[in-house]
Amino acid sequence: MESYIAIDGCKSGWIAAILSPKKALSCQFIKKDTLRHFISDYKTSEPILIDMPIGLLGTGYKMRCCDRLARRMLGPRKRSSVFPVPTRLSLEEGDYKAGSSKNRELVGKGIPVQSWSLRDKLIEVDDLLSSEPWIKNVLLEFHPELAFACLNNGTPVYTNKKRHTGADDRIGIIQKHIPSLDVKAYYEAHKLPGRFAEDDFLDALAGSVMLMKSKGNLKELPGNNEDCEAGLQTMTQDGVKMRIVYV
Repeated sequence: MESYIAIDGCKSGWIAAILSPKKALSCQFIKKDTLRHFISDYKTSEPILIDMPIGLLGTGYKMRCCDRLARRMLGPRKRSSVFPVPTRLSLEEGDYKAGSSKNRELVGKGIPVQSWSLRDKLIEVDDLLSSEPWIKNVLLEFHPELAFACLNNGTPVYTNKKRHTGADDRIGIIQKHIPSLDVKAYYEAHKLPGRFAEDDFLDALAGSVMLMKSKGNLKELPGNNEDCEAGLQTMTQDGVKMRIVYV
């Protein structure tokens, strides 16, 4: 493994946490609409994890199967952190009200505000997968709260990640896996106010640590289509598997 890379969306673009095999950390801010260049620059066949849905919901489906299974794994107190994924047609509407109405027309329910707030990034990733087919084999979807649960012996972290206690809890979990690195000090030395927040940095870092922990053996949701009930989508129309990886 050349390096362990995970990407999280942030206010002004994306933040990537890059962990070397020797557990040296670097982070890189990626401007909006430049994700393609970042991934292409690495020219790697190794997985790059991203906290953004890969594969938008198709017409006639209730939700993606991987989201249903991730919610189940996180349990009743954390399942709401897995936002419903909207349809592509609804995201092409000009505003939230029109988009939510279109989504309701296509799949029977509107779009939560949290999901609509990701509109530009959802479109950026979807366009990237359509225009650069090779990236489908490199870019894998992860969910930070599921990653933290995996790094915490299967127990979700219930504290609010945007509060000091929640950040400290998550730093403590990461620190157990990379004790040679002072995670808090690294963030303080490299933070870019207005570009990415501490929780964005920690979410990306959780992904890269999880990738390191996997030793090349990532599991995925769904493990097989038998896990999925009728009405749940597992594949896009152009053959991209909808999956969330974990360890």
